[in-house]
Amino acid sequence: MCDPPEVPTQTERREQTIARLLDATIASLDEAGYAGTSTAAVCARAGVSQGALFRHFPSRRAVLAAAAAEVARRQGEAFTRRVRGPVTSQAELRSVLAELVTLGASPENRTWHELMLAARTDDALRAELQPATEAYHRVLMSGAAALYAGFDLDPVRLRALLRVVISVVDGLAIAIPLTHTAEDVAAAVDQLAALMWPVLQE
Repeated sequence: MCDPPEVPTQTERREQTIARLLDATIASLDEAGYAGTSTAAVCARAGVSQGALFRHFPSRRAVLAAAAAEVARRQGEAFTRRVRGPVTSQAELRSVLAELVTLGASPENRTWHELMLAARTDDALRAELQPATEAYHRVLMSGAAALYAGFDLDPVRLRALLRVVISVVDGLAIAIPLTHTAEDVAAAVDQLAALMWPVLQE
């Protein structure tokens, strides 16, 4: 005799609905951009009503902020899983930078770009995104500290170096689908590694 299927609890149903809404928001931001990510579009992708969305999130900005927090969590996990340290050679540095470019070109990071660009001219959205932005930065700083543990870098210099790397990675991520070939990206990664390696040894 077969056991009856387990019925999800109210908490489980709530978590499942929120997960669908966040997945739908991230996918919409990646495919349709910030302007195209309305609550109606998110609900259509998630297969839930707008009433259900607003039971969990008080506003569109709140949904976007929750999606940003989820992106930060996913990217942090991916960074920890794929980027290992400490770096001990220029070849290892080049490999790490290549992994960062791959992460930078991911759908999650494209979502992050959409939200950061929108927040530039939207003070309320920027405030909503602040906790996720700070969490993401902490993850990246922790990862960078592990990568460069073999070098005598003070925290100020480490932050500056991380900002340079992120700027290059984000720039490549934006340019890859538009103007950059795989060869262009590989050459840029080679050049960045060659420029960074003597700086790390100073």
